[in-house]
Amino acid sequence: SVDRVLGGAATADREALGYGASYAMGDITLAYEMGSLDDGAGTDVSDHTQIAASYAVAPGITAVFTQSEVEVAAASGTDEDKMELQLKLSF
Repeated sequence: SVDRVLGGAATADREALGYGASYAMGDITLAYEMGSLDDGAGTDVSDHTQIAASYAVAPGITAVFTQSEVEVAAASGTDEDKMELQLKLSF
């Protein structure tokens, strides 16, 4: 729970909303995702966005690049930006 991370108690109900879209064209897939987390009173706790691109290098090998951003609404929270590069192997 986000409250627990921010030092509070994890007792309230949470509401999460997420949506996204992806488009595949041959060996390449592009994706975009957005979402938010609200506390039980409708107060915005955090928002996130993510962009990803993957490329099938060869059968069983996929390279994935992801850029993520999380914005925490509380002043005591820390926003995060993350970039990842993955190599997935399937046997």
